[in-house]
Amino acid sequence: MITFKRVTKRKKVNGKTRDILSLVDIEIPSNRRIALFTPSAEDSNLVINLLAGIESPTSGLIRRTAKVSFPVGYVGGFQGELTVRHNIAHVARLYGADPAMMVDFIGSIPALRDTLNLRFNDFPRSLRRQFAQILTYSIPFDVYLLNVEPTSVPTDHREIACTLFEARTRVAGAIIAIRNAAFAKTHCDMALAMLDRKLVLFHDIEQALSASRGARTGAS
Repeated sequence: MITFKRVTKRKKVNGKTRDILSLVDIEIPSNRRIALFTPSAEDSNLVINLLAGIESPTSGLIRRTAKVSFPVGYVGGFQGELTVRHNIAHVARLYGADPAMMVDFIGSIPALRDTLNLRFNDFPRSLRRQFAQILTYSIPFDVYLLNVEPTSVPTDHREIACTLFEARTRVAGAIIAIRNAAFAKTHCDMALAMLDRKLVLFHDIEQALSASRGARTGAS
C-alpha cells in the first residue's frame, strides 16, 4: 500500500508557484495494475516521482508499506567512474537483491553482454535506457512504476520490455502513466486519475477515462 496523507505539491509554472496536488488523502493498492491518467506527461512524471520518493511533497506524508520501484528505465544515480558491473552490484545491495544474479541476468541480454566491464561514462547512450529498464525488472519489487507503457518504448527493445513487464506483473503490482487508452483497457484493472488537484481511484477504466477527459475539457 502507498498512502498519501494531506499531501500538497507545489511547482513553479511560467514563473508562478501553484499547487499541482493539494491536500491529497488516498490509499493506493500495491498489488494491482493501475493506469495513471493526468492532464500532461509532466504531471505524470511528477506523480510517479512522488510515488518513488525521487521527489518529496511540499507538505504532508507519503507512506509506503510495500517495496516500491524507482521509475522503470530511470537513469539517474549511476556512478560514471564505476563499471556497469559495479553499478549493477551497487543497486542490488541498495534494494536487497542478489548482485551476482542481477549481473548474470543483465549479462544474458545479447545487446548488453559485452558492456558489463565498461565504465558507465563509456556506456553507449543508445543502450542506457534499455539497460536501466532491464535493471529495474531484475529486482523483485512489490509494485513497479512506469512513466510510459512498455508498448511505447523504442522498437529495438520493445519486445523484451513487454516480456519483462508481463512476467513481473503476474506476481506484482504496477502503476503506469498512460498515453494510450487501449493499453489501459487491455492491461489495467484499476485507474488513478488526477482531478482538480486530487488523486482519485477508479475500479472502472472507462469511468476514469471519462472523468479525465471531462477535466481536460473543463480546463480548456
